[in-house]
Amino acid sequence: KSQNEDRLAGSTITFLKNIIPTIFVSIITSFFALLINTAVREPNLKQEDFDVAMVTWISLGIQTIVMGAFMFKLIHHLQGILDYKKNHKLLETLFYNYLLKKDRKP
Repeated sequence: KSQNEDRLAGSTITFLKNIIPTIFVSIITSFFALLINTAVREPNLKQEDFDVAMVTWISLGIQTIVMGAFMFKLIHHLQGILDYKKNHKLLETLFYNYLLKKDRKP
């Protein structure tokens, strides 16, 4: 039972489900930091240019969130197809039933 739980906890799909949201949040944050850093260092920056840059950042952020959500759902769908957890639980149930029947004596 513990081996099955360890395999599930250490699976690639579980790893990706934990890492993908972090990656996409860091991408959005990096874009924002790059934008602000460039705006502060540019001496001739006009308000219109800054507004265009912020709109670009917001649109990139929305696109990144949509792409991250799509990948997260795709991995969740793949997990449903592979369904390791269900198979492990079924195997565990069958194994315990076998052991119970083996210990019973007619």
